[in-house]
Amino acid sequence: MEHVETKSVRSQKAEPGEVLKSLVNVHYAKANSWRTALLALQTALYAAGVVAVFAPALTTSYPPVAVILALSTTWIGIQASKFKSTADSLKRQYEYWQGFGKELPKGMLADLRVAVSGRIDEYEDRLLQKGLSFSSSKPLGPTRVLENLCESAWFTKHLAGWCGRWLGVVFVLAAVLSVALLLISINSLTGLSSRVAAAQCVSVTLTSLLSLGILHSWLAFRDYSQKAGDIENEAQRLLKSGTTDVFDVQRALSEYQLVRAGSPTIPTLVWKMQRDRLNDNWNDLKKPTN
Repeated sequence: MEHVETKSVRSQKAEPGEVLKSLVNVHYAKANSWRTALLALQTALYAAGVVAVFAPALTTSYPPVAVILALSTTWIGIQASKFKSTADSLKRQYEYWQGFGKELPKGMLADLRVAVSGRIDEYEDRLLQKGLSFSSSKPLGPTRVLENLCESAWFTKHLAGWCGRWLGVVFVLAAVLSVALLLISINSLTGLSSRVAAAQCVSVTLTSLLSLGILHSWLAFRDYSQKAGDIENEAQRLLKSGTTDVFDVQRALSEYQLVRAGSPTIPTLVWKMQRDRLNDNWNDLKKPTN
């Protein structure tokens, strides 16, 4: 295996655009890391609840542990949201720079590059920067912004749709298991002490709540995909009309950025899995410019 060196964002000596792309990658990577930790903790909480139903010896130990894990998930979720918010802000700056040639805020980039901690694999950084590349060859201006918006929204539509479909499957499985646990718990209450019975009810309740959390994520990704598709269609309409009205272009771009800011982060792993297939289809069928 080829040896890949690591580098810190602080040590990069590059143009502001390259620094900005790396900072976007770092903050999205950190957001995804915290989201992964959150998912792992929620999975552990769900699995522990299932075990607690079938293992009376562990049932009474589950509620206090569950409370600690639940509080931990709240804190981890806050950390993930913080890094996502910064990444979204940086990506907005990048989109304005790519489309309109807006001057980058060098002071902000310098502050963030000093403040950011951790390292990013150089190969990973190069790979992720491909996701920040646009195919438009138009000069800076409204048309280029619209073509970039079409491309970004089209990829988002399919990536978020993929996440939504699989989360739908996971939700159905989790809901079926939660109902089964409820029935098992009801049938086993007879003969149990009140303490064990109460703890078992807590276990079933928490697994049910986690299932509802999956439902929320499923619906969020589904709506994200639908809204991205609507914005892509609007951008395509503006392109076909030949409009150069900066207000209309800015409105479409801002709408997409607001949708993205209010939607869950698409895991980097999903993009890696789907990028070759999507890139091939984009280049063959959707690319607006040569």
